[in-house]
Amino acid sequence: MRLITDFILKEAGSNERNIQIEMKASTENLRSIDDTSLVVRSLFHLEEEIGPIRDISKVISDSKLAHVIKLRGFGVDGACVSIEGVNFIFVSAQYAPRMRFTVAHELAHIIFGHCRSRPIIDENIFNDDAGIADDENLANTFASCLLMPVLGITRFIARFKEIFDQKNDSISSVEVAYIARFFGASFEAAGNRLEQIRIIDRGVTASILSEIRKNFESAEAYMRGLPVKENYDEVPVLSPALKKFVRAKIEDGQYSVSRVANIFGYTVNEVYEFIR
Repeated sequence: MRLITDFILKEAGSNERNIQIEMKASTENLRSIDDTSLVVRSLFHLEEEIGPIRDISKVISDSKLAHVIKLRGFGVDGACVSIEGVNFIFVSAQYAPRMRFTVAHELAHIIFGHCRSRPIIDENIFNDDAGIADDENLANTFASCLLMPVLGITRFIARFKEIFDQKNDSISSVEVAYIARFFGASFEAAGNRLEQIRIIDRGVTASILSEIRKNFESAEAYMRGLPVKENYDEVPVLSPALKKFVRAKIEDGQYSVSRVANIFGYTVNEVYEFIR
């Protein structure tokens, strides 16, 4: 991580600097976090303001909020740091919906000013420890709001029940799975968001997951058996602005491919792939 930040800070020009914003919200007021997430979404210039975010790395990069970097063998879920006007989000290469949630979680730390004076290392963003820090609770709640806006969820459920001619208000594992796929989240994250906005009762997600695991290896295995496609793009190794920056340094002869490979922890062939 230090090799990467040093490399970028040494060579960074105005195009690599990020906008510096600091927002306020509280875990005691869900509405304040929802509202903040909608403000951030407005910076993304999405086709549909309350719809899914297909490529979270790209919209964060294009809005100049941060550079997103996917690392292999990182050993933790994610990390972030703000140095000299450059915001970095690091995420471990793993299950795509978890990476997306982690990126949104780390973005929260940046926009709420948690990592201005020190880097934040998140070993496990889904730590169930009751003593989890307020900053981590806030970051998780923001990630849920950002990826799954309440109005987007309620509109999706209404449309789902209309299509399948469902007259009742109950939510089953099927609805949770479709919501997860549509918004690019894990089954558990989608269920937790439904609990958060009181569409289902607390504890329902855990109960559904318990039943699913009696017949399937995981919730993801269960969702693969449903006729619903993934609605998101993979998180790339480098977000677009950073990819352009690294490629330019190689093409200008300032850095060799092997040196870039050493900095980012990938093979030479992999570097050629992710800067294409």
